[in-house]
This record gives sequence, C-alpha cells and structure tokens, in this order.
Amino acid sequence: SDIAGGGGAAPTPSPQTSPEELAQAMRQLFHSFASREAGSVALPRGRRSSRAALGLQDFFRLAHASSLRLSQAELEAAFSETAEHFGSPSEAGELALAFEVFVELLVETARRQFPDLKDTESAAALFEVHLLPLARRLSPAK
Repeated sequence: SDIAGGGGAAPTPSPQTSPEELAQAMRQLFHSFASREAGSVALPRGRRSSRAALGLQDFFRLAHASSLRLSQAELEAAFSETAEHFGSPSEAGELALAFEVFVELLVETARRQFPDLKDTESAAALFEVHLLPLARRLSPAK
C-alpha cells in the first residue's frame, strides 16, 4: 500500500549539490538534533570521551522539521532497525546513534520515504527534498 501518497516521480538531485555540501548538511543536522550522549568512547592513553548521539525523540524532531511524510510507527521502525544493527545504548540506557550510524539511519529512512527508488536514488531524493532545505534553513545567513 502506498502510504506516502503522491506517487509521482521523485525529483532528481540537482547537480550543483556537491558531496562536501551533503557531508556538511549531515553533520549540521546531526549536531542540531542530537541531544543524547552515547556511551563513552575509548580514547588514546586510557581516556574516555562522551559522544553526541541521536535518540529516537531527536529523530522524530528531525523528521518533523524536515517535513518527512512517514508515520511515527515507520520512523520508529527505521530507527529501531538501524539501532539494533549499529547502535549503542545512551547514558540513559535508551538506544542512541552516533554520527557514523546516522548515515545508515538516513538510508533506511530514504528507503521508506521513497520505496520505488533504488537506495542511491532514494537517499539523493531524501536530501534534495527534505534534508538540504532544512540544513539551509538552520545555517546562519552568510
């Protein structure tokens, strides 16, 4: 069943979107919405550091801000599947995703948002339609 509605062809990413802009947008979105701390990470010489991590509520906020048309249940399923494969518990014991896993979450989200497209196309469409516009709105005006 086509829950997303619309059914039209997804827009193709504009050629002027560079890999650098995509990477910058991902970092910006992650750090704008990640409010959790993932379990500390081992650093050289025995030190430890807490890392920013994206929790489920953070992901809901990101999805809402970027106007994703997925139900909360679909968003939760995408988050849970990604977290089960790649995630780690946050300090509070709930699942949270580090930045490196955020990419996997976006790919899984894109699959659900654009089920008729191949992964590369759906990820490009997710950025073009939802994530890049949000990242540009969050950027301070130059």
